[in-house]
Amino acid sequence: MKLRLLVICLFLSTGQLAQAANLTQENVSKARAIIKEVVDAYGGEKVLSSMNTIVIEHKTINIATGQSRKPEPPWD
Repeated sequence: MKLRLLVICLFLSTGQLAQAANLTQENVSKARAIIKEVVDAYGGEKVLSSMNTIVIEHKTINIATGQSRKPEPPWD
């Protein structure tokens, strides 16, 4: 009985590992396709390779909840 249970558990876990490997490969393929589209949108590999500097402008908002705005007492 224990041997059957062990064999069944191994069989099920092997199937899940195979499925996880397939999902990982699908995600890698999707990521490569997205990266290729972005590189093409910016002019291709040659254009990006010839650049010395890339500047990305962005805005950030930092919301510190439960923290004081001052490092020393009296805290807010």
